[in-house]
Amino acid sequence: MNNSDLCTVVIPTFFPGKELFSNINSIPRDFRIIIVDNSYDSVLKDKISQFKNCDYFNIGDVGLGKSFNFALSKVKTPYMLLTQPDLLLRNNCIQTLILVITK
Repeated sequence: MNNSDLCTVVIPTFFPGKELFSNINSIPRDFRIIIVDNSYDSVLKDKISQFKNCDYFNIGDVGLGKSFNFALSKVKTPYMLLTQPDLLLRNNCIQTLILVITK
């Protein structure tokens, strides 16, 4: 089983800045990314559509707790990595996390 079959990356957002795209670019392309948007930024969906490994959901301003639960309902892998729009993942970060979890 590939690591990308074991973990989905979830990024909840609320009017994210350009940092979101740096974050997405720091995640290996073979991992599925779920973006849960709590804002009403219609331009964001179009920008995210260029990333084939991203699924975008706009659920309105429902708060972080409901965003997390919504994202969890969409995850089909055994593990989920919840991150924030302004974070960058280091090389092999997800792979290392999976290695430690599955030991």
